[in-house]
Amino acid sequence: MVIVTKTYAGDYGFRFPDLQLFRNLLCPSVLESICQELPKPNESAGEEFVRIALECVTEVERYIKEGRFEELKELEDRHKERMKESHDEERSVSRAETQGSFISVYSSHLVGLSNDLVEERERYSGACQFIRALIPRFIYMDDYKTFRGRSVLDRLQSRLEEPSEGLSEEEETFMMILKLAGLDLGELIEQGNSSDQHEKHDRQLDLQDAAKTLTREVAGRWGQNEYEIQFRVDGQIFFTGIEEINRDIGMIPLEEQSKGFQWFFSFDMHFMHDSDGTFENCVLLLDPN
Repeated sequence: MVIVTKTYAGDYGFRFPDLQLFRNLLCPSVLESICQELPKPNESAGEEFVRIALECVTEVERYIKEGRFEELKELEDRHKERMKESHDEERSVSRAETQGSFISVYSSHLVGLSNDLVEERERYSGACQFIRALIPRFIYMDDYKTFRGRSVLDRLQSRLEEPSEGLSEEEETFMMILKLAGLDLGELIEQGNSSDQHEKHDRQLDLQDAAKTLTREVAGRWGQNEYEIQFRVDGQIFFTGIEEINRDIGMIPLEEQSKGFQWFFSFDMHFMHDSDGTFENCVLLLDPN
């Protein structure tokens, strides 16, 4: 069993309660239990030796809690030298043996712990990445967001510059469609304000290319009739039109299409946007109220 959590910020957490292959080395309680298993000196090793040994243990605990597992090996030599230098001239053979035994156990434990923690973290990270790749993207839709296909570009830019006002659902949908089509709002406005007719001509060409790109993306998903998307501008007023390929009726503004097609078009654009255009590994949650 794998327990997967996700924060509102989008960060995932993984727990494997039934597996003994690894522990969650991001969990403070797990790290605390590892620290509790560190060797501690016996009082018979002498007051000064015990004091220095405990300082070394405290430093190791800090490294563990900070996730600096690779660096534990670097502490081993330094701590060994500190503890060897802490002996007093009058120490007994018994005390010397106690100190030497602790240093040996401590050094061996530190090197082994570093190797084990690094390997365990790599296993845990690999497992999390594997599970993360299998998690589908959940897309929730309780209603389609309205979009008439028409927008005043410079007015929309002004609203974007005043975030306190916020955008309407229709404006948010329009910005989403610009993104899907590869169009930049600021560039469209700049081209429209230019007195250079070549700039305005280039803007229309950009719109045609963007509409063709989006048409190719949505081709075949509306089962009734094949259609083309068309983008046009008049000054700073942006229009979205739909032309059915097999019917000789010309372009019809999106807002004059049937309610069913408007719903499908808005739904299709949002689904394509939320799935990054792949429609793969997605679970669509529909709430028709």
